[in-house]
Amino acid sequence: MRTYGKHIADGSTIVHDEEKSHNILVEELGLKNEVYLSNKIKQLNDKENPLYPVNHLHMLLKKFMRAHGGYDRENLQDWMNLFWFIMNEPKDRYDKVLKFIKMAIMSPKRVKYRDALSKRHDK
Repeated sequence: MRTYGKHIADGSTIVHDEEKSHNILVEELGLKNEVYLSNKIKQLNDKENPLYPVNHLHMLLKKFMRAHGGYDRENLQDWMNLFWFIMNEPKDRYDKVLKFIKMAIMSPKRVKYRDALSKRHDK
């Protein structure tokens, strides 16, 4: 509840596979509950599997994190934000680059060259 509670909108539907730990979310947040039996899902192909989008996204996230294995756990949220940015709209890569540049320009944070690249900063 502490992990997901703040990230789920009122009136949402939680789609899952019999995992009992989801029940607290359904009860405390008043969510709609859509459960698929694990043994029946395994028999379906990807197009028919209602949990395929979640499973596929999870697989992509695992690949992304493994490809960037040197990250500091303190910056985990930043890596999750980057993954979210990569996976979401706009789909056109040039629009995405433009959006990224605008976000960087509009950021109120200032990064000094010495702070970012000095050896002392790494410690």
